[in-house]
Amino acid sequence: YCATHNHIVTIYRILGSMTGTSADGIDLGLITTDGEKIIEFGANGFYPYSRAVREKITSWFGRSDIDPVFSEPADTITDLHLDAINGFFAKHGLSAKDIDAIGFHGQTIYHAPQKKITCQLGNGDKLAAALHVPIVWQFRQRDMIMGGQGAPLMPPMHRAVADFFHLARPLVFLNIGGVANITFIGDNSVDNLWAADVGPGNAPIDDYVKRHAKKERDDNGAMALQGRADKKMVARWMQDRFFDMPIPKSLDRNYFSPMVWRDMPNTPLNNNLNDNLATLSFFTAQAIVHAINHLPTPPSMILAAGGGRHNQSIMKHLQAGLPTTIELKDLDTVTDKTIADNLEAFGFGFLAARVLRGLPLTLPTTTGVITPTGGGVVSRPS
Repeated sequence: YCATHNHIVTIYRILGSMTGTSADGIDLGLITTDGEKIIEFGANGFYPYSRAVREKITSWFGRSDIDPVFSEPADTITDLHLDAINGFFAKHGLSAKDIDAIGFHGQTIYHAPQKKITCQLGNGDKLAAALHVPIVWQFRQRDMIMGGQGAPLMPPMHRAVADFFHLARPLVFLNIGGVANITFIGDNSVDNLWAADVGPGNAPIDDYVKRHAKKERDDNGAMALQGRADKKMVARWMQDRFFDMPIPKSLDRNYFSPMVWRDMPNTPLNNNLNDNLATLSFFTAQAIVHAINHLPTPPSMILAAGGGRHNQSIMKHLQAGLPTTIELKDLDTVTDKTIADNLEAFGFGFLAARVLRGLPLTLPTTTGVITPTGGGVVSRPS
């Protein structure tokens, strides 16, 4: 019971699922929440894709001609989630009866906010029928219809995490996935929440490693740490018009790819793989620093989450580029939980609760939407 608003608040236990633009696998996180406050972080897990599956998924990136719900690629993503969720249930002794819903993001393969198009593969109806549990999905579409960028979606979750762990403000949540994005949380006023995609994350690095080293990633940035970044090249890349756009703003994973592939082969460092990876990691760090320097107020702390925080080359360049007054910390080091790798999965469970309660998912200051806007679709098993 909420005495402030004089009504009963429903507490949900929801499994969130997320597969990002790194396309390395499916993150799952079980969260108990009313969509405003986090009650408990539950079990979480990662279900990696095979190399063949990763190659198939990345071959769809950049395509706007694939039906996101009724197509073979959509069926593939749905089936992969079905297997991962059933595996999660089996591992943790759970069943559909133990949860209220699943927050199902699907796989983004195309995101063009200037065209008001975003494409997440997956069929919530099919998943609901197979799992016998309500599926909350299609989180981004309503925001775009209402004038928003469709991303980032995590700010309400980040604010709830800050409340749950009693974190001092102002602070920034930094997520480094295929794209890097930030959420700025200012003072305690409801509207002091800002967010944006800020530049490349792991995507150009992963693509370069796959093309030239025949590996899936530069594990922990080990190769980049042995290289020398071409800072003049990165300075040219930082002249891209995206960096002059005010926040909020969002990106497609492949936005910077044409520029990177155009310039990399012509650089004097071309014969040194490590140097090129150092250059790409420096680019990711510089884009983040640029965004931090343009926030309304300097944060006292930046909390890093997502797979890219494991890349020590990115983190080294980021630490060097930030003002000394800002602490850069791994999110897990300031909590008593191991949640940073699965934060977005927990987040889509949290957002699913907001959909079920009819609460806004996005704000003018987080996506540019014209008014606080809800969204999502709920598919219930027949």
